[in-house]
Amino acid sequence: MSQWVLINQVGVLLIGNIDLYMVNFLLGTKEMGEYAIILQVIILFKTLSTLLLGVISPIVIYYYANKSYEKLKTIILLSSKLITIVMMTLVLFVIFFSQILLKFWLGDMFVYLYPLLSFSLLFLIFSIPAISLFQINVVYNRVKLPAILTLILGILNIIGVYILLSYTQMGLWGVVIAKLVYEFIFNVIFMPLYGASILKISKWYFFDIFIFLILSLAFLSLSLFLGDMIYSPQSFWQLFIFGIVYFIFSIVFQLFIFLSKIERDFLFEKYIIKIDKLLKRDNHE
Repeated sequence: MSQWVLINQVGVLLIGNIDLYMVNFLLGTKEMGEYAIILQVIILFKTLSTLLLGVISPIVIYYYANKSYEKLKTIILLSSKLITIVMMTLVLFVIFFSQILLKFWLGDMFVYLYPLLSFSLLFLIFSIPAISLFQINVVYNRVKLPAILTLILGILNIIGVYILLSYTQMGLWGVVIAKLVYEFIFNVIFMPLYGASILKISKWYFFDIFIFLILSLAFLSLSLFLGDMIYSPQSFWQLFIFGIVYFIFSIVFQLFIFLSKIERDFLFEKYIIKIDKLLKRDNHE
């Protein structure tokens, strides 16, 4: 399996990092600096998603080792929803307040990058549900086909970026659109279908996550719009307080509205009760 993991990482490298050097070579250092800012934000959210996945992965391995396949399907779908809830809540907040966040982070001179940053993060949202589906490939040792496809798409991404930068006036938007094609093919189409085929379930099983994603996206957008109308944060601390309130409210609301009763019971039994027991034990000690 190790050689296919290596091939997969080569494909990821072609998709995620090489284009930065192509921007420098074809457009110049100014554009490379601008794209590096966008790339750092995307890498931050992808790293956070991976960390969240690491919390759930041991449970997936445990159920697979014990041949609890029904619970395995439940936890994979649940983990996709949980990661989507947390990450989309954060990402949408950054999109909505991208102008003011860029101003606080880099100053007024970089605020003009907010459309490119917002668009890049918007299509990142639709790749978040697929993150937890990678567990299926690893647990079932079925990494060969995803690795080959990632490598092919990585090569095509480089070709696409070169064409869009060399023969159009799209600039950095060409790089973002080339990545969008990869994200859509691999994360939105391939991963749900491939995961369902490995588990031998309905091919539409994991597409329910995207329906859930769209509903959550609509709810969060409305929440941010209304919150901004009522509170309209301007300073850093106003935005910080607004973000804390928004995050807590949005997470709790989505857990109760968008998760099924079975998923909520599973989550409560698996985590909340254990946390409560640990707290009680610590208090006794």
